[in-house]
Amino acid sequence: MRRRVFTIAAVLLSAVVLSWLLRSEEASDGSSTVAVDPPVDTSSRPATLSEPPVLAEPKGFAAPVGSEPVGSEPVGNEPTVRAPVDVDTRADFNEQARAFFANAAQMTAEVRLHEAQQLEQELTRLEQAGGLSAGETFVMRVGLIREMVPAGAQQDTQLQALQERYRAETQRRVATAQARPDPQFGSYKVRESEIVNEVMAMETIPDGLNRHEYLRRRLQSAREQLTPQ
Repeated sequence: MRRRVFTIAAVLLSAVVLSWLLRSEEASDGSSTVAVDPPVDTSSRPATLSEPPVLAEPKGFAAPVGSEPVGSEPVGNEPTVRAPVDVDTRADFNEQARAFFANAAQMTAEVRLHEAQQLEQELTRLEQAGGLSAGETFVMRVGLIREMVPAGAQQDTQLQALQERYRAETQRRVATAQARPDPQFGSYKVRESEIVNEVMAMETIPDGLNRHEYLRRRLQSAREQLTPQ
């Protein structure tokens, strides 16, 4: 029971730090955006220990007003039969995400919209197949909404709706973790909390990386250390 309480506390601490990161970000045009709290990733086990996706740092993007919310598919509505997600598939997705957010400002509006829609579809497929964690997909979807929808009431509404969907999923995952505690998962979440706090406190990021990419690499290393050989 003591280990279970400690695990849940570590998970919640991680969520608080990630919430601070999202609240501190602003849209690329300098306008403020609605604060969005990330979900707690409390799946019963770290399903993808060896290859977490990139947490992209977006560049400018604007989609036509009236477009459907990015990430509007219901969370947890997984298909009956899952297609396996291999390392190469995740690596390809990571590269696509990096390329999109790095080059979006140089694309035409039509090309940006098309590529963003393709990226969102693949994100949904990987999430439903169990290839991405809830926290990672949440951060990616927040980035897509902020880049595809102009800052203002419409963007705020979509971000709030996304937050509510993932909050409901968080509650389900917490219940699952409490019912079926996994010692390996608990150890990872404790280490994850320590890494997130450390990276968020850094004033300079090594190797010329952005904060998201550096955090992704640190978390990947922690997951690999816990992966059975």
